[in-house]
Amino acid sequence: MQGADLIEIRLDYFKKISDDELVKLLEIIELPKIFTVRKKEEGGHLQSSEDERIEFLKKCIEFKPEFIDIEYNTSNIKELLKLAKNLSVQTIISYHNFSNTPELNEQALI
Repeated sequence: MQGADLIEIRLDYFKKISDDELVKLLEIIELPKIFTVRKKEEGGHLQSSEDERIEFLKKCIEFKPEFIDIEYNTSNIKELLKLAKNLSVQTIISYHNFSNTPELNEQALI
């Protein structure tokens, strides 16, 4: 991690992670952190339903990492963005299309 400005923690690679383990990740890594819980359709490895993933994202935001990565087409994205804003967690809106890059509809996020 020498020379890094921040670190992305891909939580979708964990089979299971406890609240205590999330706290330890936040404490032991001194760099700003991006928590990512990528869905399968966008290259993720999480073995749960979309509803479970959304609940996990909410929990991740409540742990207040510096950043949370949320896919553009996530259901309840506005609710997640509002929660992140209220807790001063910066958001990264990502989109992973392995075929092409479509136009961004910024109005959909307002």
